[in-house]
Amino acid sequence: MMFQDVVIVIPAYEPDDRLLELLKNIRDKENQMFDIILVDDGSGADFAPLFAIAQSNYACHLQRHADNKGKGRALKTAISYILDNFPNAKGIVTIDSDGQHTYEDMMKCLAEFLQHPDRLVLGVRTFEKSVPLRSKFGNLLTRDVLGAMTGVNVSDTQTGLRVIPMSWLPKLLTVEGERYDFEMNMLLEAKEDNILICEVG
Repeated sequence: MMFQDVVIVIPAYEPDDRLLELLKNIRDKENQMFDIILVDDGSGADFAPLFAIAQSNYACHLQRHADNKGKGRALKTAISYILDNFPNAKGIVTIDSDGQHTYEDMMKCLAEFLQHPDRLVLGVRTFEKSVPLRSKFGNLLTRDVLGAMTGVNVSDTQTGLRVIPMSWLPKLLTVEGERYDFEMNMLLEAKEDNILICEVG
């Protein structure tokens, strides 16, 4: 398996130039071209020019929601598109549009996935950096509750940088959650389905 057997998914709601910087970074540094699925989650007409640049300059497959449906639904839209159009992919990597994860972070997670292609790989943010206090507190709370209630011990429950095996995607379409709750429910589903989770810092 090669890195390019993985499709990149970027859900975006009212993104700024950090999305274009991320896309430029990926395209400048990749050895072979990744397929990138970009989901415009109902950002509206004001953001259409930015998505047009993403599509034309960085060769993104653009999927659109007419209204804001939430991150979980955006990820499911991308998953459905990939199952229909990229049946030979080995997995997907999700990355947030706001630049908090870099190309280098993504490649570290992909390297781990190449070693363990049946696992869910989480890219762990270092909370000493620029993570807002509210996010930091929310993450610590959900991490502790998740660990106590389910035995799932991960240090960053809310990370948007994840590498997901292709074989697990159909099941994820059935997981509840249309907004950020989908990412937490994904971790619970991994426990249910005996999908091992590994973290990359």
